[in-house]
Amino acid sequence: MLIYPASMAHLPQAVYVLQRTVSHMKKNNLDNWSNDYPNATVLARDIKRGNLYVAKASNQQYISAIMTLDEEQSAAYAGVNWQRKAGKVLVLHRLAVHPLYLRQGIARKMMKFMENHALTNNYNSIRFDVYSKSLGAIQLYETCGYTRVGKVYFLHKGTTAPYWCYEKLL
Repeated sequence: MLIYPASMAHLPQAVYVLQRTVSHMKKNNLDNWSNDYPNATVLARDIKRGNLYVAKASNQQYISAIMTLDEEQSAAYAGVNWQRKAGKVLVLHRLAVHPLYLRQGIARKMMKFMENHALTNNYNSIRFDVYSKSLGAIQLYETCGYTRVGKVYFLHKGTTAPYWCYEKLL
């Protein structure tokens, strides 16, 4: 599995992975992402900032997963009782695996890549939030050693369900 920073040439494939992921989520009654967010504009911004990563098997022509890694924390995170109170924090956003490649360990490899990236770049912890109805993602994160430390709400996304906040100290 190759995981590397995306270029603008990857944008159409990244958008396709995102669209297929959103469609799959809707079929599974997950309403936290839509056709409006995340979208091509968000992914293009991530690419320009050097924060979007893509995954592709060495024998594949197309990417199978995407994720954004940066230091941007939602304002809602201010109310969370994080384990690490200070230091350099890496934040995961928009981890998406094309539905054809689910349950093949790709998300786990993306998580491992993220942790190595964080260690290499002297981050003290990794943080993110996950929709409370995304049971598969929650299971993955907890299996990877992330600790649930609180919850936030993003009512502007049209759902009243909480988002669980996770953190892993490095």
